[in-house]
Amino acid sequence: MYVVEGNRAVLRGVSPRPLGQDRVIVSGGIAPGEMVIVEAPAGLSDKARVKVK
Repeated sequence: MYVVEGNRAVLRGVSPRPLGQDRVIVSGGIAPGEMVIVEAPAGLSDKARVKVK
């Protein structure tokens, strides 16, 4: 999962756990309030510059 730190996309290892048939909860690797990249564009890499819209 990528999170935004400043103007960079930073790759994080997370701990997903199933929560029903079509849901997942992330139980580790990110903190409340951190901005995550939900739909990463093809070719996104760790530490790449990003622009938040």
